Amino acid sequence: MNGLRTKALAAALVVGWLLGPGVVWARAVPAFATAAPQRLGAPQLGSLGAASGGAATASSLAPAVTVNPLGAVEGPPAGTIDAGQGGLGGSLWIGAPKLEAEALLDRLPIATTIAPLRTLARRLLLTTAAAPLGQAPHAFVTVRLRRLLDAGLLRDAGALALVAEVPHDPDFDRARADALLYANQVEAVCGPDTTRRLRSSRPFWIRLRAYCYRVQDNGPAVQLTLSVMQAQGLADPGFTSLLAGLSQHSVGMPKRIVNADSLTVFLLRQNGLPVSLDLGEELGTPGLLLAATATQNPPRDRLAAAERVVRTGALSVSELRAIADAQTFTPDQLATEHAQVLAMPFLEGQALLRRAVKVASEEAQPALIYEALATARKQDLMGIAADLQQGALMRIMPSARNRRMTDLFARALMMTGNIERASQWAATLNPAHPADAALWARLYACLDLIAPASVTPGQRATMLAELRRELVQGLPGQRFAAVALGLFGVLREPLPAQVARATKRTLATPWPGRRPGKAYMHRLAEAMRASGQRGVAIAFILDALGAQGPGDLPPKTFVALVGDLVRENLRPDARAIGAAELLNYRAPRHEGAARRVRGSASL
Repeated sequence: MNGLRTKALAAALVVGWLLGPGVVWARAVPAFATAAPQRLGAPQLGSLGAASGGAATASSLAPAVTVNPLGAVEGPPAGTIDAGQGGLGGSLWIGAPKLEAEALLDRLPIATTIAPLRTLARRLLLTTAAAPLGQAPHAFVTVRLRRLLDAGLLRDAGALALVAEVPHDPDFDRARADALLYANQVEAVCGPDTTRRLRSSRPFWIRLRAYCYRVQDNGPAVQLTLSVMQAQGLADPGFTSLLAGLSQHSVGMPKRIVNADSLTVFLLRQNGLPVSLDLGEELGTPGLLLAATATQNPPRDRLAAAERVVRTGALSVSELRAIADAQTFTPDQLATEHAQVLAMPFLEGQALLRRAVKVASEEAQPALIYEALATARKQDLMGIAADLQQGALMRIMPSARNRRMTDLFARALMMTGNIERASQWAATLNPAHPADAALWARLYACLDLIAPASVTPGQRATMLAELRRELVQGLPGQRFAAVALGLFGVLREPLPAQVARATKRTLATPWPGRRPGKAYMHRLAEAMRASGQRGVAIAFILDALGAQGPGDLPPKTFVALVGDLVRENLRPDARAIGAAELLNYRAPRHEGAARRVRGSASL
């Protein structure tokens, strides 16, 4: 099946007038330690036609069902997060061109290990809000459901499926069924939310009909349905075996499963069987996530599945630790040298170092933890290493003797919320000493964004003065200083006049990096001004920041995007995204002037 990504590319051609030629970003492609997860399939879009849409009036929200001319029918506003729970407002999308909004959602960086980006993207997808108006091949909630599944947010997708409704829409019905099955919503699977199973002749719905007859103890209907499948050439011994196992209470893993899908996963779980690694690879992110967390699977298979989805952020801290701790290593492996760890897949190397720390002496532990953090930082995954090493790191007392490790240790502790211990590490540095001043200022800039109460007025003044010195003198830390001081400015933190002037001048410098074109930023500004297009504006900002993070954006561009979040009344999100950038900061990912690729357009 073709995924929504293919459809979004087609959609982007229709809305290409937004950007015009010559606006493609100069985006550096990082070298991943793991392969990108597969995207879920979805039915064909069909003919796109021309984009349309406009601002909606209050009366347009009154009907329970909205009919978009030449486009998909929409149901009533749906979501699981309202304004009191951090939702982004019921009028989030009503003034947005629907085709553009769908294309933006397909690019939404929700499959990311950068927690504040994932959190804001999740809220955008789950906010209870009316769908945008205009022509598009999908119901809007269908796109939202599939993006949640793509990101491994199975429970969220299941919860949204329970409250969403779109009449007479086969595409939505399938997306809702997938969400309910992957979320293991046992009671809803055979309820009114999947009534299409009773009238559809498609293989998926016939098999779901057979399952529901089985759980309803309607033996004759089960046999009749299986006979229909046999007559139509749809017989699947694997499915029949899993179905029989529900009543036999004992069934082995089928030798062969044909056309695996969400129902296959559901039946395996109902039979107490795991999703295998091979099956997970066939199904994409949801399947790989379930294969990684299935304790019945061999530890190495769980590790391999986790490796495939580690960059989506779908695995929790506890799940990652459990997978790492399930691995076994020989004494020779535990003595592996640094170069060999770097050559390993990311999670395997982290699991090895986590085990090595546990068996090492107290004297040897700091160096091993430092190696784990440094290795992860090179792959932009330091947050995961910090989570895996948190317990051991907390047992190490801050000491000036470990100055080489202070930077990574303090950052890792901040990433895991251990602010007091991070402050203790930062305090081992002497801001009056030339060798310590720059690092001290960087750590206190991070602390000031994450936990302002942990920084005294005197420390803040010293930190700002040191960052200004780096700006003025053009020291190696100039780029970090520009980002940090720019963030303080757009977050409306008070800055001394000299610092503010130096920051403004430095941000105006034409830094190298990935940057959106003028038409892109113009459309973002339009969306921020227009009524009912807040969702488009937020989606544009998140797309600009990117799933891999904003580290390769020029300082001025990144600071401006954070400022746009502030203007959208998302100050806590803006602050968290800024703090994440400072904590993950390392040398620019590429040098040279930003490239402009002409001849095509991109949202």
